[in-house]
Amino acid sequence: AATIEKKIAKMEGVKSAKVDFDKKLAMVEYNEAKVTPSLLEETVTKVADIYKVVDMKTVDAFSSTK
Repeated sequence: AATIEKKIAKMEGVKSAKVDFDKKLAMVEYNEAKVTPSLLEETVTKVADIYKVVDMKTVDAFSSTK
């Protein structure tokens, strides 16, 4: 998880990245003018072929409250 976080966080335009293997979830805050969902997906896949991005969603803001 840490390796994927670091790779995504180093991308130009990415503000933050958090990967949680237990929840099979990655949250990435990024500048849409510089980063596209397909670029994020490509970066994850490049870490190792066993990692894939599925069910990507876009939200306006992250919240820890439900």
